[in-house]
This record gives sequence, C-alpha cells and structure tokens, in this order.
Amino acid sequence: LPNDLEKRLRHYAKVLISVSGWQEYIIATRLVNNAAHAFPEIASVWHDRGTRQYVTLIAEDIDRLGALADEGSIDPVFLANLFLQGIAGWYRSESANGPVNEAEADAYSDKVVRVIMTAIHS
Repeated sequence: LPNDLEKRLRHYAKVLISVSGWQEYIIATRLVNNAAHAFPEIASVWHDRGTRQYVTLIAEDIDRLGALADEGSIDPVFLANLFLQGIAGWYRSESANGPVNEAEADAYSDKVVRVIMTAIHS
C-alpha cells in the first residue's frame, strides 16, 4: 500500500465497494442481520471482526499518515467511521435499486476521501 493517505483511502474504498458486491458478503450480511435479534453474539462477533477491525485499520492510517493539522482536534476513529459508513451506506442504498455503476461508485468514494482529506488539513 502507498504511504500517501489519500491514495491509500482510495484503495480502501475500491476494496470496500468490491467486497460489498460479492454475493457471499451479501448473503453473510443478511444472515447476520436476520439472526441478530435472536443471537446478538453473532452480530457482536461480526461487528468486532469486521467493522471494528476495518475502522481501526483506517484510523491508524489516518493517525500515522494524515499529518493531522492540530493534534487532538480531529478524531481518526470518527473519520474512519465516516469513511466506512459513508461509502458502505451509500453502496447499500444504491445497490437496492440494482447494480451499482463502477464509475459512480468511484466518483462517490472520491468525494468521501476529499472530505476526509479536507478535514485533516483544515
């Protein structure tokens, strides 16, 4: 992975969009969501092993590579959640209407990355 945060975030966005379209991931997500009420421990493991680890990875990169403008003023975990939820939520919403156009996904992801980079350097 590049040592440039913006390029790294763009890479993570492409991976996130790609995985979100995998049939296996879609089926597993539905299974966890449907079972969460009856088996909350399943949802907890899914969250810990998936969401939390991914957010931690991104937050560590933001913290290490972001050259945060004013230390302490920007929360890397918040930005990592913004990245993950912003892109994954958009993808879920768009894919409910059919296949997501790759160019549209790239354009949306680029906007999320630009917002994060702007926040870091403001």
